[in-house]
Amino acid sequence: MSALDFLVHPTGIFFATDSLSLAAKTKDPYVFQTKFVVLPHLELAVAGTGDARFVNSWFEKTRSGFIAKDIDHLDQYCPKALQELWTTYKSTTTGTSTTYHFGYSKQRERYVGYAYRSEDNFISEPLRDGFGTKPATEVSLPEKCEFPKLFIEIMTRQHDEDRALPKPDRVGIG
Repeated sequence: MSALDFLVHPTGIFFATDSLSLAAKTKDPYVFQTKFVVLPHLELAVAGTGDARFVNSWFEKTRSGFIAKDIDHLDQYCPKALQELWTTYKSTTTGTSTTYHFGYSKQRERYVGYAYRSEDNFISEPLRDGFGTKPATEVSLPEKCEFPKLFIEIMTRQHDEDRALPKPDRVGIG
């Protein structure tokens, strides 16, 4: 799993993912798949990058594995639950995984985001308002952002940058 671009804003969340997954060992295209789920009962979208098996398992867990009322309530459970789930996959993966939660905080009456990174033991990392890209790409935001055009331009640039890398270093954006 490879590319995720997002904008966290108090009045909404905008995000885009690619859909290509590479085979971990050969870095050849393996499958196209969905890299996010929407959970209307939590006013939440969950996205992930990294090990596809892990991310898909997390999607399933967030669909029905918690008694939570919104993104902030769910955040209380995430680090421990992600750490436990990661033990199933970390010995068979060659990389890392990050899950992102984007949703409405009833407590703060605004939209927020959290990241949970395997390399940081899935501690809860509140996302700041603004634009984020993975893989990191220089983004010059125009005065007036046009969605989805802006995401298409950024993802195209990420794809081109990734294709310019030697095959073993690619994340596979497509």
